[in-house]
Amino acid sequence: MELREVDPKTLLDNPENPRKSAPNEAEERQLALNVKAVGSSTRLWSAKPRAA
Repeated sequence: MELREVDPKTLLDNPENPRKSAPNEAEERQLALNVKAVGSSTRLWSAKPRAA
């Protein structure tokens, strides 16, 4: 691994920057469903244990 020091003023804009493109609707829907599924299962783990 190499750590480089770069002057931000020398960087060029990338017209195909994926962070600026519009999201794919199907992928956004799938991501939301995945988050919902994982979020609902993590609630089980974060709940406080019941007293016996």
